[in-house]
Amino acid sequence: MASTFTESDFLTATEVSPEVMAKLRHYHAKLLEWNPKINLVSASTADEAWQRHFMDSAQLYPVYRHSGDENITLADMGSGAGFPGMVLAIMGAPNVTLIERDVRKAAFLRTIAAETKTNINLLNLDVKNVPGPFDIITSRALAELSELLDMSEHMRKPSTHCLFLKGKNLDAELVKAQKDWAMEVRKMESVTDNDAYIIRLTDIKRLSP
Repeated sequence: MASTFTESDFLTATEVSPEVMAKLRHYHAKLLEWNPKINLVSASTADEAWQRHFMDSAQLYPVYRHSGDENITLADMGSGAGFPGMVLAIMGAPNVTLIERDVRKAAFLRTIAAETKTNINLLNLDVKNVPGPFDIITSRALAELSELLDMSEHMRKPSTHCLFLKGKNLDAELVKAQKDWAMEVRKMESVTDNDAYIIRLTDIKRLSP
């Protein structure tokens, strides 16, 4: 995808409803308004937000939908500006919990949820203080894979699926993580970056020391 990827391209790629698109358009405008004040996303990616942030998040939705259960719970660790958790909630994911310890970013998320009338549970907490378990755990640009597995351990149950957006260092991160964890790994190419991936982790078990 080129850097000229627009909201029209996003609509074509995702085929979201006009109502959902209106909410995402408002979200995008608020992101640009708040970003200079609290650095929600890097300045270098703000002008490419439809591709770099909104589409990058939205590509998880069809993967998430394959679970086939409308009652599943989803926790987004380190939500920041709401990617991917807020985008997924606006697109229709139910029972979404956004976890963000930064007070200012949590205020932004609260504003977006209120102004788009999106039902989310917002926890202004450190991940380690969040009670679980959840059915799906997501994260983007938060930490290396081994750290994500450590910090989410108390939030998982045997059937939990982890959906993480990762970059070009994924293979090295997997090698490191598999020293301490056994898991089923499905790696999918990102639609927004040739060097990035979506990984789905299931059957996650800590190895004995």
